[in-house]
Amino acid sequence: MLKNVPRIQDLFTTDGLEEGHNELEIGTGLSRTFVVSLYPRDIYIGWLDDIFRLGDIDLSIQINPVPDRQVILALTKQLASVQAQWIQDKKSGYILNLPGLVETANNLESLRTTVQTNRDKVFFGEIFITVHATNNEELQNKCNVLLDILARSATRVNSCMFRQLDGFKSVLPVANLKIQDFWRNLNCGNVAACMPINSPELSHSSGELFGFNYYTGSPIFFNQFLGPPEMPNPHILVIGEAGSGKSTGIKVISLRNSILGVKHVFIDVENEYEKVTNNMGGVNINIKGGEPTGINPLDIEVEENKDGSKRVPITDKVMEIRQLLSVMKGGLSGEKLTNRELALIEESTMEEYRERGITSKPESLYETSRTVDGVLKLGKVKKEMPTLSSLIERLAEKPGGEELAQTFKPFLHGGSLGLFDCQSSVNISDTPAVCFNIQEIKDEFSRVYAMFVIMGWVWQKFAQKNRHIKKQITVDEFWRLMKFKDGALFAEEIGRRGRKHNAGLVIGTHSLVEFSGDEGQAVLNSCFTKVIMRQNEAQVSNIVERFSLSDGCKEFIQQARPGECLLKIGSKTTAMQIIPAPFEFELIDTRPAEEREVAM
Repeated sequence: MLKNVPRIQDLFTTDGLEEGHNELEIGTGLSRTFVVSLYPRDIYIGWLDDIFRLGDIDLSIQINPVPDRQVILALTKQLASVQAQWIQDKKSGYILNLPGLVETANNLESLRTTVQTNRDKVFFGEIFITVHATNNEELQNKCNVLLDILARSATRVNSCMFRQLDGFKSVLPVANLKIQDFWRNLNCGNVAACMPINSPELSHSSGELFGFNYYTGSPIFFNQFLGPPEMPNPHILVIGEAGSGKSTGIKVISLRNSILGVKHVFIDVENEYEKVTNNMGGVNINIKGGEPTGINPLDIEVEENKDGSKRVPITDKVMEIRQLLSVMKGGLSGEKLTNRELALIEESTMEEYRERGITSKPESLYETSRTVDGVLKLGKVKKEMPTLSSLIERLAEKPGGEELAQTFKPFLHGGSLGLFDCQSSVNISDTPAVCFNIQEIKDEFSRVYAMFVIMGWVWQKFAQKNRHIKKQITVDEFWRLMKFKDGALFAEEIGRRGRKHNAGLVIGTHSLVEFSGDEGQAVLNSCFTKVIMRQNEAQVSNIVERFSLSDGCKEFIQQARPGECLLKIGSKTTAMQIIPAPFEFELIDTRPAEEREVAM
């Protein structure tokens, strides 16, 4: 009854294989197996990692422990032989070999002592490597690359000539070792270093699924808040031309780490993040030109220091207002603020807070009662904050400040850019995600102005609060802000301070042209993680030079399809695919329904 019933292995094995003198044909593919015959003098962690760049490759490490008694006896005999050789050479006058013999004797004595005191073990190890390919040309090319990679560490491998089938069986994870001619003694450190624990996936031990290794298909996990030394800062740069999958990649990253408790703020220029914000349980705030937004750039909050102490960062806010007004003047007139104008702005801003009794002490922000919108509030009530109108009015009263105040008139209530001249009324403290949508602001400078104000306000209300909560601020089309020097300085400052408050900055941009100055380079340097997607011909050379990429990386980002990218974490780089799961794609896809139907 059970005769000729298929076995489990029959379901996945090929119909047969053919053994050549130096390759094995399995189904429609080819393979060649090598065995390591010469090891490097010093074996370090990850010395075999580079071979995984070949893609379809198998690594088998056979380890057998050696009884301590046998090890000690063999080491003692070898030590006696070396010492005897040293005595003979010394008597014969062959002093040239004496230093080498002394070093060998010391190494043997040290190893014997560690084994005797149970601080180390000795193993016999044998390493096999099988390279897979679809045709002879590909197989030969991969094998040549393998030999080049191993030669860099003074490692030699022998092909299992006329024994490819035995080599293939030795690689299979069934403990069926057919070739036992290349055993090498290894200690615990050597064995640990042989394990591929430092794989090219750059994967962290915790965090969200970031993507899949382009060559091996292995998952890459990423924790931007891992902390030093692995992650000195949590900031991420995502760069790619239109259609490269930049926005989709950012949304996938955000959606996945929100499950881990990361709170989000999006500054959305093109209405890309409204849908994902809703699906994260957040709120969308639409910013429209000429309408009060409920966002006051002069609003200030208590900042919590690392030691638990609290303060009101008056000095930081004054610097921010100076940079904001510099952007405002530069956007309207193309002129920079003079030193005297900067001094007047700083003096007026300080007086605005001083007049309301606001100092660096947290309790100075509150009063016991205040009428808000006709309602009397009692208890600990936050004071009414200065506004752009009150600041500019005070500036106009200063000698030499009247003309400067007239420059800022369009930014006051009733002006074309007066959308931020108001008291703060937006509350973002109790929501997992907030999206500030500025798509309806059409003027280019108005968008930059809105991005600057919202970033400063979000820093006060979101980033610098609750240090124990992980936070992410995503700013797409960041290149717009980099057009202004003060905008770049402000962004670099937020990046520098964000790490201390457990806040990561995600920068999305399609171009690095605007990052060419010192301030732009500082912003790029503040992003320890970089995701580089497809680039056009005009940008590639600049990006390769900026990030010290190889020619292979250059070719990859020129030909990358949507979602394919280079992941660069510090000095390490690997190729990655960001692939949303089907249910994730439904949560983030912003294309019209008819376009989705055509794509399906």
